[in-house]
Amino acid sequence: MAKKDEISELLQKDLLLANKSRNRWKVAAIIFIILFVLSIMFFIWIASIGTQALNTETKCRVNVCGNEAYDSFYYDSTEGVCYCYYQGQVAYQTYLGDE
Repeated sequence: MAKKDEISELLQKDLLLANKSRNRWKVAAIIFIILFVLSIMFFIWIASIGTQALNTETKCRVNVCGNEAYDSFYYDSTEGVCYCYYQGQVAYQTYLGDE
């Protein structure tokens, strides 16, 4: 009788360990899903910042310095100012702001 109780107790402990290991992979899966979603959100945020910078620079090139009177242009993203150059000198500048 003692052996049966001992065996049943060992089986119960084994079942508890099996249940704990079943739950561990679920926790790991949830953590990886959360990390995946956060990385996708970060990528979208970075891509939107890059797209916004390209759009602003395009506005500077086409809308502000687009006519043929200027040789080159420069958009300063920290100040939000578009500079148009003619023969190496600043010929025109305008504030485009934080667009």
